[in-house]
Amino acid sequence: MYLINNIKLNEELVKSKLKQQTMYVAQIISVDTVNNKANILPVLMDGDIYGNMLPHPIIASVPIMSMKTKIFNIQIPYSVGDLVYVGCSKYSVDMQLESGAVSVPNTRFGARPFTMSNSVILGGLMSEVEPKLDATMPTNLILQNRINGAKIEIMPTGVINIQNGTSVISMDATGKVTMTSPSVSITSTGNIDLSATAGITMTSPNVTLDKAGNMMVGVDVKTKAGISLATHTHGNGNDGSPTTSPIPV
Repeated sequence: MYLINNIKLNEELVKSKLKQQTMYVAQIISVDTVNNKANILPVLMDGDIYGNMLPHPIIASVPIMSMKTKIFNIQIPYSVGDLVYVGCSKYSVDMQLESGAVSVPNTRFGARPFTMSNSVILGGLMSEVEPKLDATMPTNLILQNRINGAKIEIMPTGVINIQNGTSVISMDATGKVTMTSPSVSITSTGNIDLSATAGITMTSPNVTLDKAGNMMVGVDVKTKAGISLATHTHGNGNDGSPTTSPIPV
């Protein structure tokens, strides 16, 4: 009887060990961006005590670890097919996930120690066939779309660059902002207010607004009624008084 019980005990221990994991690789099957969870397919086989190897089933609603606080959150847009690295908690995280409560497990190893039911997605894995990262500035903090190259870059010097294609918005360490783009569009449903203590300089092939407030137009300026300021003359043909009737507006 002792031998039979001992064999059963050993079988249970083997089963328990087979189910224990610390880390594993998985593939994203679907993502719940609202609750920051994902359904994943572990990239491993599941074995039984008799040595049979079976494909592991999908694990549902696995929490995604993120850089967050109660106020702020950085959301990583995981996609179907992404490879991720998954860790298994020593203790159950059910209560923390359900209510955010802080609790201490009432057992030494907790419920389901190191089992895949305690899985947490730790981050993505980069394969050799994926687009490479930008290694030109290894000391910079970079948030980048590796497909189209759009990125936000923060340098140790304090310089901040936002780039998309040939368009760049740059702020240097003094706070000076420079924008370079093939086209800029500003649309407002209200007023657009520009204010500067040292003047505003605007230059184009046809219009120049200098710091003194002078505007120079390369071709012409016309009123709403179509009166040209370049060709309009006074009644006596001279500048100044006497004048004709006011210019229609």
